[in-house]
This record gives sequence, structure tokens and C-alpha cells, in this order.
Amino acid sequence: MINWIFPIAGKGTRTKEHGKYKPFIDIQGKMMIERCLDNLRSKFSLDDEFYFVTTEEFKKEFDVTRILRLILFEYKVKVIVVPETPPGQAFSVKYAVDKIENNNTCIIVNCDQLTLFDLPASINKCDVLMPLYFTNHGKSCYVEINNTGLITLIVEKELVSNYASSGTFIFGSKNLLENCIDWGIDGLKPFVKELYLGPCINYVNVSHIGMVIPITTYMKIDLGTDEQIEKYLTYLKTLRINSFSNYETVGHYE
Repeated sequence: MINWIFPIAGKGTRTKEHGKYKPFIDIQGKMMIERCLDNLRSKFSLDDEFYFVTTEEFKKEFDVTRILRLILFEYKVKVIVVPETPPGQAFSVKYAVDKIENNNTCIIVNCDQLTLFDLPASINKCDVLMPLYFTNHGKSCYVEINNTGLITLIVEKELVSNYASSGTFIFGSKNLLENCIDWGIDGLKPFVKELYLGPCINYVNVSHIGMVIPITTYMKIDLGTDEQIEKYLTYLKTLRINSFSNYETVGHYE
């Protein structure tokens, strides 16, 4: 059984042209969160649990709980409602962690990044797995990898290498995820306004309790800005025009 965590309490300031609530932005007839979930469905099991963290405002205005339970009607869905947008992804995830009652694998997914990667059949409870991709724009969560192929450092928006997180973080256990976030909160500098999840993973190396293991990302599509959404819509339109069928696309998401 896996705990899937989706932090969807953000204000979505970079996607305002397409909608007020980023996860529910319409992308060629499907909401962004729906495309994200469709992309991951091959990895779901019926005993998995799904945790979504949103704000009171978004829950009321967009009927978040009802819609998510319709999309994932066959699964156990828990919507955690917080008063306002937390100061960073790590704090959003912590709200979900506090509701999890098992110590199974936890996978955190950013719904505005669609990726393809292999999920191992078993994961050590003290390890973190990070699907990575190659980039050099300096706006992601970057990692350093040593000569044994393990990740030794994770930083946010600092180009320490050309390898970056593709928006999914896989923790071997709930306890490990909780310890990483608590460590990150304890070390938070007074002038830092947001706590990202990636740098919290440095706890694994600092404490020497496990390993941070890179995983290959086979495909990645960013939907975090208005420009990126427009590029994806153009991509879907091109697939539809060139398809010999009446289906929306013959790609990975339909």
C-alpha cells in the first residue's frame, strides 16, 4: 500500500491567465489534476490511500472534495483543509503526514509536472528515491550525484548540477518523510519565506540512516506557468490533428 500525497493549496500565481485554481485548470477537456492522476494510474493499487491538501477557500469555491472523490471513486481519498496557503510545499505535505496512520511508502507529486518513471516493487524504509531529468534553467530542485551514483546534496533553485527533480519524491516510509520535514523546519532560517521538500531530504545523508537514490525520468511535461500550459495545448492539438482516429490523442495521457 502506498500513500500518495498531492499538495494543491498553492495560489497558482504563474497560471492565473488559465484559471484561479491551478489543479482544476481545464487542459483540453480535462483538469490538470485529472491529467496528473491519469498519468500515474498504472502505478496505483486499490489499497493505496490518497491525500490532497488544499485551503478552505479553494475547497468551498471549487468543490474540491466532491470532484476528487469522483475522479478517484474506487480509492480511499482524504482531503485535508488548511486555513490558508502554507509557506512552502514541505509545510503542505506535513499536514497530510499528520493524517497518515501507517508507516508505508509515501509518494509526493506536484500536479503541474507530468512524468514517466519506473516505480520499484520494493523500497527500503530508510531510502528516498528521486526521479531526475536534465535541465539548466536554474529554477528547479537540483542535486549533486557522487561517483557511486547516489544523491549527496539537494538544493532549491541553485544550479549545482544539470540534474533536477522532476516533481515526484518517493519516501520509503511515513516516518522518514516526517523526520525529513521536521529536520528542515528546525533548520529553517528566519529570513526564508518558504520551505521546499527537496532540501529536507538532505536529512537522509546528514543522519546517515539511508540513501537518496536517483531514478530515470523517461518523459516530463511542465504545466507550472501559463506559457508551459499553452505549449502543452499546442502539443495536444498537433497530436489530434495528426491522428487517424477520433480520439483526443494517441499519447500517454488518454
